[in-house]
Amino acid sequence: DPDGSLPQFYDLHCNVRKVGPKNLLTEEQRLRLQSFVERFDATAGLEPALRLVASEVHAFFPFQTCKTMQRLAKRFGAAPAADPRLARLAERCADAMSGADGVSISRALWALGKFGMRNEPLLAAAAARVPGVLEECGPITIATIWNAFEVLQFEDERCLGCMANEILRRLEECDPPEVAIVLHAAAQLRFEARDSLFATLVPHVRQNEGTFSLRHLAVCFHASARLGFRDEALCQLVVSRFARSLADADALAITSAVYACGLLAYFDKTLFEAVALYMERALRKGGRGLESQQISNMVYTFGKLGFHPEQMLRTVAQHAVSDLWRFKAQELDNLTYGFALLKFRDEPYLGRLCHHLIEGGRVQSLDAQSLVSMAYSMALLGYLHHPALRAIGDHAIPKLPVFKPEEFSILVYSLGVLNFRHHDLLRAVVEQSPPVLPMFSTQNISNLLHGLGLVAFDRDDDYVRTVALHLASRLPECSAQDLANPITALMRMCIPHDGLLRAIAEFVTKPGSTLPLVGFTSQEIANTVYGFDALQVFDRRLFEQVAEQTLRRLEEFIPQEVANVIWAFSKQSFGTLDWFEQVLARCAPHAEAMPKSPGSHTLATEWCGEDLEKPLAALWHVRDQLPSYKRLETVFRARFLSRIAEFLRSIEPPRNRPAPDQYQKDFARWDLYQVGPLFTEELLGAAGVRRVAASAEATSELLKHYVGASNEASLLARYGEKVLFSVLPAARWVSSHLRFRLALSAPADGLPAGP
Repeated sequence: DPDGSLPQFYDLHCNVRKVGPKNLLTEEQRLRLQSFVERFDATAGLEPALRLVASEVHAFFPFQTCKTMQRLAKRFGAAPAADPRLARLAERCADAMSGADGVSISRALWALGKFGMRNEPLLAAAAARVPGVLEECGPITIATIWNAFEVLQFEDERCLGCMANEILRRLEECDPPEVAIVLHAAAQLRFEARDSLFATLVPHVRQNEGTFSLRHLAVCFHASARLGFRDEALCQLVVSRFARSLADADALAITSAVYACGLLAYFDKTLFEAVALYMERALRKGGRGLESQQISNMVYTFGKLGFHPEQMLRTVAQHAVSDLWRFKAQELDNLTYGFALLKFRDEPYLGRLCHHLIEGGRVQSLDAQSLVSMAYSMALLGYLHHPALRAIGDHAIPKLPVFKPEEFSILVYSLGVLNFRHHDLLRAVVEQSPPVLPMFSTQNISNLLHGLGLVAFDRDDDYVRTVALHLASRLPECSAQDLANPITALMRMCIPHDGLLRAIAEFVTKPGSTLPLVGFTSQEIANTVYGFDALQVFDRRLFEQVAEQTLRRLEEFIPQEVANVIWAFSKQSFGTLDWFEQVLARCAPHAEAMPKSPGSHTLATEWCGEDLEKPLAALWHVRDQLPSYKRLETVFRARFLSRIAEFLRSIEPPRNRPAPDQYQKDFARWDLYQVGPLFTEELLGAAGVRRVAASAEATSELLKHYVGASNEASLLARYGEKVLFSVLPAARWVSSHLRFRLALSAPADGLPAGP
């Protein structure tokens, strides 16, 4: 169990009391049992004990058989689990089940759990016998059977149903430990009567909360949370009691209660602040009383609930790096993921973790889920560590056959976010994911394509088209994000897929659509139309509805989104002058003013250079017909262009001005990597560079660089007809020129110089 509560809880309480008729033995049986127990206890170790059992097992009566199973488990734990002599004892025990009483059954099943031994004949025989002896069993005996079935994950519908009914019938006889054991077990077993059992037991716990210890209360709360059974009054009672009595609770109970809050998305600031302080103090004393699993699960819960106690997190990170081996693989995974959810980027911890994964060899012990989670945590934190990511990918490859659909997509997406190309892993994903695509959710498919797009995957276009085609067949299942992200991905990879894009346009624009554009966020609208333009697919109904939604919700857009919509409309020759003017007129006041809401997702946030340059370049040809165009141009010139021009005029290489480091700082300050072809010429003029007439020879050489068929390094040689797409680093006139020449079926080399 994630919080680690059950084994300790059960060991403490399984033999609190025995209720029910005692098992009556004949005098001869009593003497035989006494003699055997004395000889068993006198054996010097496991081997002599097993020899003794093997020599007499054929003569055991039911009570003795089950008692022997129990004593072996108590004394030696799981050590004899694989021994054939124990298997013979279990076989004898199964044969004896038909005459066993409830206590004997509970002993045998408890022993199986301790052995970690799932013996189907014994379990089946016990399940068949239990309903007939329930009335004579005490509550603790029934609870012990519940626990054994949970440990062994044995689900017999008839038996569990009878046990549930018996507990409900005799609920007033049950003490808190027994209720807690039953709830904990039932939460992890599937059977028809489970919901009705919880519907009665959870209110019982709430009504009798004062009789439950903190640990019992935490176990019950955790069990109900695990099942998703949210009782608001119980939540408040548990939180209030723990906040009031935290000093009296042990770490196990605190962890169970906190973890349950996470499962139910229930946050109480007072309790969580007290728990954070408790953890910080305990860790500063060396972590006594806190187990590694408890630490990781509490941090994980803090992450899920967005609770960010900075000082406690730093203390946890310091404690962890002192000995990462104290954490099991899943614990380390949960701890790191908790940090990532909180955007808590502790460089010493992350550096030590990556060293531990590689040099310490811990990566070899991570299962598929932990490998994926580690990569995802690094992506959430933006922590790029090439050796660690390489190792995670290398060890993920042989585990791909057991990957869940979401693990494929999350791993590829995580590496994409970090812009880390692991070609071997991507090749393996291409080979192994197609057969399981039908099991992917549309979100999984979207994230997979999005991740491939982020690394500009260009090794297998057919695979990408296959995934996109599969998505096109499942549009009714998609969310807006499931559609927008793949379009962006195809754009990044320069892979046209007219079928998918036209299917999307038809699906979202048709009357009565279950996913109309009104349900898209501003980002999804902008990304969709921008991708349609880049992939050169025009759908009038889609663009018309985008125009309508943009005007209706313009203030919800951020500057970059508005710029992308304007760019797409202009390139597709769509949109009236009146529409463009309305958009610019509403944007201009926000661009001119200092940002009222920095970092917000509105027009009132910061306007960067590209947010201004892109619409200016897109509408340059109609600038004189748009009154608000000049306002945006004035802002762009004042904030960016004039400063860059001044910088260029001040350059004096002979005097080493500016110094290289200052040069980099100046450009970084503008946060602008290009100003577009129109303003580039103006800036070059400010630096004293003048345009000259293009020579035929120079233009021909430039074209060869882009589209020369005999030039293996040309863009055409590398990308083929993908060079026609504007997202590649080629001037638009080159793409247009190539498109014209290809239409005439003319060779690429030796083209005329003029565009």
